[in-house]
Amino acid sequence: MEAPSPLGDFNKITSEGSINEKNNENLINNTEFKISHNNKTILFIISMTSDKQYLYIKSKEEDNYTYFFETKMSLIDLIKFDKIFRTCDDIEDAFNSFIVIFKNEKNFIKEITDNKLIICINILNLDSSFREKKLELIKKSQNKDIIIDNLCKEIKELKTNKTNLLNELNKIKNENNTLKEDINNIKNWKNEIAQELTQIKEKMNVYEFKLFKIDSNIINETKDYDFIIERLKKVYTKYSNINIGLSLLYRATKDGDAASDFHSKCDKSKNTLTIVKTKKGLRFGGFTSETWEGSDIDKSDKNAFCFSLDKMKIYNCIQGKKAIFASPYCGPAFENCIFQINDKCFEEGGECSDDIHNNFDNQEKQFEINNEEEKFQIEDVEVFNVTFS
Repeated sequence: MEAPSPLGDFNKITSEGSINEKNNENLINNTEFKISHNNKTILFIISMTSDKQYLYIKSKEEDNYTYFFETKMSLIDLIKFDKIFRTCDDIEDAFNSFIVIFKNEKNFIKEITDNKLIICINILNLDSSFREKKLELIKKSQNKDIIIDNLCKEIKELKTNKTNLLNELNKIKNENNTLKEDINNIKNWKNEIAQELTQIKEKMNVYEFKLFKIDSNIINETKDYDFIIERLKKVYTKYSNINIGLSLLYRATKDGDAASDFHSKCDKSKNTLTIVKTKKGLRFGGFTSETWEGSDIDKSDKNAFCFSLDKMKIYNCIQGKKAIFASPYCGPAFENCIFQINDKCFEEGGECSDDIHNNFDNQEKQFEINNEEEKFQIEDVEVFNVTFS
């Protein structure tokens, strides 16, 4: 039997929190286990919903607050997973059986990647041998409130530890008046706590940035975000302290890959940023202050530019030349054309022009933005509305 399919798609998770919160499911009978893996302690929590319809297996590194791994299984899923659950009358019965299986010390973690965790579960046969089953958990992002709550709990625990140590110190004072060395140790400990609190605050700032600064499956590093924002700030140079906001208008993997899907989401918006990721892993895009509404027309835009995240390179629209091509029969298209997204882009992909009279500067080679190849297959396309304030 194959392992049941994990719930959810990691590439579509942003800052919505766990699936338990999103579905308002109340979990009961939380039972914890720990498994060691590569000198780390991995915590597993097995729960079931209060309506006794589903069983949840959740896992995370013991001290990691930013994400966890999770799968959700009904009684039917559990029966498909292994024949031992055929004897279970309901999910509560299956929950108790799962607890017994997890107590087996032969269980071990097979693999942990950026997106999933695979645990090998050994189930006892009647002949005292074991059969190995693989259970896959999918990575989920914690939301901001959960991260802050966990960090606050850690701070509270540190304060409690501090109180306990001070109480111990008072006890020692009553027994022995020679405590200079102990007092110095306490002072050092207080300094270490202050440093730990500072580090926690710094981590909170980093986590908050990663979770909420931009809702993108393509941009996942601060340096990529900063590179784009610094160029966007040059669009309106008359403002010295300008704030840039990016809100998602369209994502091909979520909204559809047809040109009509793109236009229905984006045509009415000025100031849009397009970001493309190809099947080969290349990432590039472009900005225009014009709308994408039009029937096969070329539009000028002195503010338009394209960029390559892999080369960290900007291509500005040459003044006096057209910037974009607006057509209901294709997606975003930057002239002439530095790149274009075709209709049904997951099938038809995109392309670069072989016209030597480029409309964007700084191109040293033909099809440069696509690593010198004319055609490309698309993994995803995202379009954001850019706000300047």
